[in-house]
Amino acid sequence: MPMRATLSLSQAKKRAGYVFGPLLLILTFLFPLCFLLWYTNVALEGSLESFYAQMQHLLSLWTTCRPCLLGTLSSWTIFLLFTAAALSLFKIIPGRKASRQGVTNFKMNGLFVMLVMLSLYSVLSYGLGLFSPTILYDEFGALLGSLNLFALCFWPLSYMRTKRTHFSLFAVCRCAMVGWALLLLSFAAKQHATAGLSNALGLCVLLQWIFIAKFFWWEMGYLSAVEITYDSQGFFLYWGAIVWIPAIYTSPALYLVHHPRHLSPSLLLLFFIGGAASIFVNFLVDRQRHYVRSRNGDCLIWRKKPELIFANYQTEWGEERQNVLLASGWWGLSRHFHYIPEFLGAFFWSAPALFAHFLPYFYLFFLSLLLIDRAYRHEKRCAMKYGKDWQKYCERVPFRIIPFIY
Repeated sequence: MPMRATLSLSQAKKRAGYVFGPLLLILTFLFPLCFLLWYTNVALEGSLESFYAQMQHLLSLWTTCRPCLLGTLSSWTIFLLFTAAALSLFKIIPGRKASRQGVTNFKMNGLFVMLVMLSLYSVLSYGLGLFSPTILYDEFGALLGSLNLFALCFWPLSYMRTKRTHFSLFAVCRCAMVGWALLLLSFAAKQHATAGLSNALGLCVLLQWIFIAKFFWWEMGYLSAVEITYDSQGFFLYWGAIVWIPAIYTSPALYLVHHPRHLSPSLLLLFFIGGAASIFVNFLVDRQRHYVRSRNGDCLIWRKKPELIFANYQTEWGEERQNVLLASGWWGLSRHFHYIPEFLGAFFWSAPALFAHFLPYFYLFFLSLLLIDRAYRHEKRCAMKYGKDWQKYCERVPFRIIPFIY
């Protein structure tokens, strides 16, 4: 009996750490980082030197930021109207329903939802004048406060067993990604209203819209991503979708609002071709693996029969199953080759900021850490799932991300 009580206490402590550890990290570091990134870009023109000088006047900094921490009436109104519109369009607009990896009947209509939302925003602001097209930029600090408070108040939903994956998918695939696209439109509108739209910001926004459109075009493939199949109950995914994506992923464009750079035609073309090609290759890599698995290896890859490893595994219900691991084509270059074009795409939409400051590359820095960590976690799970078959795959494809290097 005493041993059982001790074990229960240990499990309770572990569960408490699992639940409240992320909450503590977010409150003490991640959300302040999001907020200070916004403040530095908007008030200090993206200069870390100016931010360091401002830190010597903490009272002034607190006075400026305090009204935004819990949001404002305007920011809460924007958030609630956006969420209601996104949910309504998700329900109304037809789309193919997907059932995969524990996700059932999730409607694949994200691209049309995004296009309708962008159109509505443009018509209601520019056409009818119901609100300023710069409103999302103007309220961005307060919006971050509203989003963070909402995520903290409703974070237990991220651990609910019933429909938690659907909730996470809606947060990521509708709220976060569509919100990202709308914020970019408002940022461009702000620069256009103050200094005229520069080709640097225009390119930055265009490449990100292409990336978001690619995401929705390949939404089916996202259902099998690590974050959904393994982490759909996690607070990090939930909070990250609601707060981190709007705050961090938009930061290159936010920086450029106050830096209206006009790139030469040759440099502009170079960045566009590099960014568009990277996003397209990222799609091709993901599609290749899906294509091989859908044909169970009975197909051609780069005009050759694919090299395959049929990996056996056991489900949590004890069922014996088999999966196809592709060891040729893009997936013969490295085990996570698709991370390279994803990184390069982000580089090319950040590069129009040029290299005067570090801040427009903060997202790129975060992305590199994210992809390395994601590769490590994915391989750890695959090693546990497939055992010796995964070892065979690693021997066949020895490089983790960068061919011949890492």
